[in-house]
Amino acid sequence: MKKFLCILLTLCLCCSAVAVSACGGNNIDSERGLIRLRSEQQQKMNVGETYKLVFDAKYDDKNVKDEVTFKSSDDNVVKVDNYGNMEAVGAGEAVVTLALKQDQSITANVYCTVTKTFFMVKPGYSNGDVDPTTADTEGWVHIKAGTQTQLLVNECSESWYFKTKIEHTGDTGADSNGRWGVGSFLVDKTHPIGDVMAWFGFQPTSHTEKKYTPYVGGWKVQSGGMDKEIPITAQPLENADLATLEVIRFDTEHYFTVTVGNQVAKYVYSCPSLAGTPTYPGVYSQRQRLYVSEFEATSNVDEVIAKLNNFQKAESVVIEGAATELEQGRVYNLVATVLPETTFDKSVSFSLKEAVEGVSITSGGVLTIGAQATGSFTVVATAASSEASVERTYSIKAQAQSSHELIDTNNTVGAADKYTLNADGVTYLANSGKVYLPLNAKGDKWAVSFNTSLSAGAFGLLGATNGICDYVAMTINGSTAQYGSMTAEKTEIAVNTTAANSVTFIRDGGFWYIAVNGRLVDRFYNAINGDITPVLYTDGAEGTINSLTLVTESAAVDELIAGYPHTVGAYVTDNGEGSYTIAQKSFGTESDVDWPPVNNYENGLKFAQTLTGDFTIEFTMSDFRPMTVNGEIDAKVLVYLRSESKTASLQFCFKKGKADDAVRITFCPNLNDATWNEYSHDCLNSFNEPVAVKVVKTADKAELFINGERVFAENVGLNNNGYWTESTPFTPGIGSYRCGVTLSNVSLTVGND
Repeated sequence: MKKFLCILLTLCLCCSAVAVSACGGNNIDSERGLIRLRSEQQQKMNVGETYKLVFDAKYDDKNVKDEVTFKSSDDNVVKVDNYGNMEAVGAGEAVVTLALKQDQSITANVYCTVTKTFFMVKPGYSNGDVDPTTADTEGWVHIKAGTQTQLLVNECSESWYFKTKIEHTGDTGADSNGRWGVGSFLVDKTHPIGDVMAWFGFQPTSHTEKKYTPYVGGWKVQSGGMDKEIPITAQPLENADLATLEVIRFDTEHYFTVTVGNQVAKYVYSCPSLAGTPTYPGVYSQRQRLYVSEFEATSNVDEVIAKLNNFQKAESVVIEGAATELEQGRVYNLVATVLPETTFDKSVSFSLKEAVEGVSITSGGVLTIGAQATGSFTVVATAASSEASVERTYSIKAQAQSSHELIDTNNTVGAADKYTLNADGVTYLANSGKVYLPLNAKGDKWAVSFNTSLSAGAFGLLGATNGICDYVAMTINGSTAQYGSMTAEKTEIAVNTTAANSVTFIRDGGFWYIAVNGRLVDRFYNAINGDITPVLYTDGAEGTINSLTLVTESAAVDELIAGYPHTVGAYVTDNGEGSYTIAQKSFGTESDVDWPPVNNYENGLKFAQTLTGDFTIEFTMSDFRPMTVNGEIDAKVLVYLRSESKTASLQFCFKKGKADDAVRITFCPNLNDATWNEYSHDCLNSFNEPVAVKVVKTADKAELFINGERVFAENVGLNNNGYWTESTPFTPGIGSYRCGVTLSNVSLTVGND
């Protein structure tokens, strides 16, 4: 009888379990285990939202919450990870099943219904005085007021398209200028909404006259911090209170179009720091009242590419290159530029206008000139996105030996009667125009140095190839150095030059070094391929370049590089013997421009090594000179670990309010976009005397030593909290903010014992 009752009880339990599962009960019990949900069993979610399941799980009277599996019936609707974190990824219905690892028949189900609203409704993705649900019910959204409003479209991807019409109906009065438009927004645990974004919209010129200037801007989308606002048009657009805005993100590029009546403006904005990171399209408003309507969006890659192909067609083509005479027996890779720059598809197809014996060219621009070819030929380059094309005619010359020890006289370009070659350089006459003088070198490692005494024009050096049709350039014009690849936007930096200058330009594989008057201006990367020839370049120069030297031996080039351990900013004086004085300098009304990574360390030192793993920075700080702005002091000396991000730094802060009698000295670690916290220490109160600083960067933290004593060892702000790993690249540096300071005994040691 007892045995019969046990069997009957077991059957009842089994029947009970089946019944609960069939009707969607929220737990399953058995003799040995159970799963009991604490979350709601019916979950309604919006695409893009996440939810963490809460439950109890037992087996043999033991808590086994860590031994539960999770499975979604449709990963295209709901994804679930190994910890019960659900993510709604597509509209539809799905069942998430929890099961014990010890007995997969012990389960619990969560029934998910996922909808997709046009705009995100979850707080943090939609904020401000706005109701995003009217987009789906009424076809419009009204942004009423509020300090800042962001309204994100429910399409998170690395490629998307968003278009909307925005009617500006007024401002809140708190900020009559304000801003509004569309943007690209990064939202994650470490970057809440508004922390990383690129936006495209309007700067009001006159609300009364309805004149607004379209512009691009951003926050932390470029290396170094906040970006400047860049006007897209020279003049404001008329009646721009009603405009259609389109933005297409494709990888790191953002293609923006604004249409106001028959006025159209286009712009392409690159955000390299967003590579591999999905963002949301959305609407942005700063204290403005707006009606948003006629919106559409997609993250389907094929649809996005179709939109890009229609964004801008090629209007013209230019075949690059200074040389019009090319040598027999050579192979050249021709380069063509498609205009305008906003054209998405910049590809071209090359061909010969007429066949010439011994000359051939591929559609990709590989030009082969036979050893016996003579005469001339014409190359045609045609844009892929339109019928735009261009022709360029070249003449063929025989290869010949140079008649000058340093300069390749067979391949010079420019008016020969406007310059004279000297034994160690060249003299340029008045109105010399553009002159290119290739040197007798070719390879991936070389260094060129020369002195100049020029009274006019620009001068510099190219690392060029293929008939000077592809190159990395460094040009000095007045007090500005400009450098970068031929086809990319150039970097400009102040060099504080006079008419007489000493210049060194080094190629070390993909790295390029520019030194002017004994200081390293910058070290940058550009992986131009092939054997590269150094080329002296002038444009309207008058005067002499002399003391020209060419170094091609690898060890000698390395020795030169070792002499430039870090860049020295334009507002830094090299005192000799490893001492540098940073001048008191404010760069403008936007205070962020004062941060060294933003201005490329014009007020600091950037080490000429990109490192992974551990390293140690050491220096002595003295002669601190804070700047007083409106009666207050807010100055800092900053040690950057990752110079690509202004927040990955250790900051020594000097502050004084208008009512304060003395400067307060504190320390602030700011390694991973953490909350700003300042800490005091006895060592920091003696900054009137020289202070020895040592920073040790390891895989998981930074260690700080002051005058040989390790300080703040227990401060959690010195932990990187996963912000970097052993393989994360670093380009460290030291700089100042609204202060002058002298640095000495500066060193960088790779690897830590």
